[in-house]
Amino acid sequence: MKFLLVLICLLFVGKSFSQDWREELNLARKLYQSKNYQESYNQYLKVNKIKPKNVDISTELGQSAYKAERYNESVGYYKKISNSKSKNNADLNYNLGNSYYKSEDYKKSIEAYKVALRKNPNDEKSRYNLTLALKKEQENKPKEQPKENQNPKNQSKPQPNPSKDDKKEQENPNQPQQSIQKEKTERMLDELMKDEMKAKQNAQKSNKSNKSNNDGKDW
Repeated sequence: MKFLLVLICLLFVGKSFSQDWREELNLARKLYQSKNYQESYNQYLKVNKIKPKNVDISTELGQSAYKAERYNESVGYYKKISNSKSKNNADLNYNLGNSYYKSEDYKKSIEAYKVALRKNPNDEKSRYNLTLALKKEQENKPKEQPKENQNPKNQSKPQPNPSKDDKKEQENPNQPQQSIQKEKTERMLDELMKDEMKAKQNAQKSNKSNKSNNDGKDW
């Protein structure tokens, strides 16, 4: 008789616990939908502590952390999901790229966008954000000074009179740094596009289609 009572109590407690964490999860989702992102993220953290071990809410944690501008934390959640083969899709890598971009880790952001494009070559958002990340990476590289400016002795030497043929070059001796960076960026994009076309052709030959799940995109 006592055993039966204990079993009934355990079943009641288990059912009550299950309802509690689901109710907390629904509250986190409602807060997210109402754009209370910081409160939503805190609520998701609470749910993550009380939910069953076999329930994974990493995607929702990543999205809410991103919206709450906790970019380093959103990177952690998306990386955790990307380690799972079943979750390794284009949208996930797009979101990971956005999290890296917002945390100003442009190099890793570029890599994530590249993976997203390999999985879905037609994703215009990934392509556009990749361009932004490449430009940011170029802008953050230390600018090289022209060699003429690095050696003060060269400045004191008299310059020969330009002939008619090289007069045009003397008028514009140094190409603007911004233009050089733009050319480098374009070359990088051209190489990437070639890689993407090869990947797309291989995918078509093997009749594999790239499909995204319902995780959604952050940006």
